[in-house]
Amino acid sequence: TNAVFDGKDKTFRPLPIEITFTGSEASLRSFLSSLDDSKKYYYVIRTMKVANVTQKAPTATDANFTKAAEETSGVPASSGADGFVLPDDPSAAPAATPATPAAAVGSDTGKILQQVLGSEKIQVFLRIDILQFLAARELPKA
Repeated sequence: TNAVFDGKDKTFRPLPIEITFTGSEASLRSFLSSLDDSKKYYYVIRTMKVANVTQKAPTATDANFTKAAEETSGVPASSGADGFVLPDDPSAAPAATPATPAAAVGSDTGKILQQVLGSEKIQVFLRIDILQFLAARELPKA
């Protein structure tokens, strides 16, 4: 609005801004932490909307299993390294007996999920008030 600010009986003045950006979850966390850590200004988040850029859920093909497995073991992932073979991989050889026992079924260590989740890009919309504190005034005596 183009209304003139009336500071009578007020201790602060909100200065609203809107920010939109596309980035990773880590960039959003970093941005919000920087607002919280500010020594100069006080921020109030009025509205926050976060949405994935891709609207479909990630699949196993979104992960880069080959690269991650080769980096950790030096053996291609399709060879059954670490006891894991993609079920729909036609080039996969039968799983060799792993040197270490495989993890129990249902006890995902997070290795597989970390390769699929968390790499999605997100769109962020924020409506923020930067508060400008006004000079203290003497209150009228009653």
